Amino acid sequence: LDNEKPKTLHYFDDTWHRYLTEATSTFDFSVPKTGNPDLEFLTEKGYISFSYGNKSYLFNIMKVEETEKKLTCYCENLNLELLNETSPEYKAPGARTFAQYIDLLGIQYAQLEIGINEVSDLSRSLEWTGTDTKLARLLSLVNKFDAECEFMTHLNRDGTLDKIVLNVYRKHDDSHQGVGTNRKDVTLYYGKEIKEIRRTIDKTGLYTAIRPIGTDGLTISSISKTESVDGVPMFSTTTGDTHILCPSMRDEYPSQVVDPTGDRYINLDWSYETKNINTLYGQALAKLKSVYMPAITYEVDGFIQLEIG
Repeated sequence: LDNEKPKTLHYFDDTWHRYLTEATSTFDFSVPKTGNPDLEFLTEKGYISFSYGNKSYLFNIMKVEETEKKLTCYCENLNLELLNETSPEYKAPGARTFAQYIDLLGIQYAQLEIGINEVSDLSRSLEWTGTDTKLARLLSLVNKFDAECEFMTHLNRDGTLDKIVLNVYRKHDDSHQGVGTNRKDVTLYYGKEIKEIRRTIDKTGLYTAIRPIGTDGLTISSISKTESVDGVPMFSTTTGDTHILCPSMRDEYPSQVVDPTGDRYINLDWSYETKNINTLYGQALAKLKSVYMPAITYEVDGFIQLEIG
């Protein structure tokens, strides 16, 4: 497939989507049915590979559509072991590391090689009910370790698959980058790279208090702490209370406005699998920090050559 050479198959209507959360990508394209003998390779048994931006990609042809004039291929990244095969329900007998779960869940049979692993020092006691595809189970495992992941495809010189490397990063926050790169060297200019900017403010997921519950009903009732933001006290919990509260946001966004003497916090009951009270507090505080203000989303319409993340 090469649009620059006259005797090769030329492709059109090609669309490549990359997904940060799912760590995968899809690639769809069409070719004209001109009698080129290479058409015989574009079947559901074939693969498509290419290199882009110093990275290699390989796709399974998952579906083929034909008309009298064209053939269209719908392709997905990764192998069929991850895409189609399922993992049964599973409950760990105790805390296990991320790499141990890869083996315990049968994901190792997808011939994944773990590369970067920023959660190698963590262990969790986890449980899954029901069945999932191995890819869905892997992404669930990544999420339960508060991480993000990416698949790096390594190809041989002839374009065939050499190996798939799974990189696991701590989830993006103020201290960790996650997947991708912080590109402070890039500036986008309105009227050049940017056509339009849309800002949305949304308080539908707003909470000003959180009541975390750990393993076997663990609570934070024995903790008394006050957390500040830019030197201003913002979050507090007192001994005997099972909540972390954000009084200033309660006053700005009260749950009701009729009775000013009532409890006007918007409470979130939140579960987290841990037997450590300090871990439960820390994770609950991080969760509250992500929802105690309205979500502000910026959508930028434009184009610049950057990687996902």
